[in-house]
Amino acid sequence: MISGTASSESPSLPSIPFENQDDLSESFKLCISANDKHQIDPRNFFITFSPQPSLSRDHSVIGEVIHGKSILRELESVKTDDNHSPTVPIQITDCGEWTQGMPIPVYNASYSDIGGDIYEEYPMDDTNFNQESTEEAFAVSDKIKESGTLLFKKGEKQQARFKYRKSLVGYVTIG
Repeated sequence: MISGTASSESPSLPSIPFENQDDLSESFKLCISANDKHQIDPRNFFITFSPQPSLSRDHSVIGEVIHGKSILRELESVKTDDNHSPTVPIQITDCGEWTQGMPIPVYNASYSDIGGDIYEEYPMDDTNFNQESTEEAFAVSDKIKESGTLLFKKGEKQQARFKYRKSLVGYVTIG
């Protein structure tokens, strides 16, 4: 999980009543902590990378990561010191609420659905196929690879590269 504090330059956010004590048995939830069980401070937050049932009932889920999980996976791999703090400064900027129809602001992945690629960047984050099935994993990786080929033929080489990398992650991680 990653935790953070909104900067003092962020717009002022009101305190929110602590009523939504959610179950944290799913990944990629944006949560805030209660500072006295009656009010929560929306400036202090964390994002779960994996299920955190031990945190249920003490935190409010205020959002969910829909796009950009690949960026969070990169953050997850940043080296940390003995206190579990990153050894390099990390800032999340230009973020907010995403609604259907908006462009997906991700720099390290291709979200083109050309060729039928509807899958997450990392197979372990995907719920669109049975991850226990080797046959399905290979079919998904093949579809993603074909998406890369279609992008390459269109001249979108960087987008194609992202798809090829993604298809390899599928082959290596699952099966």
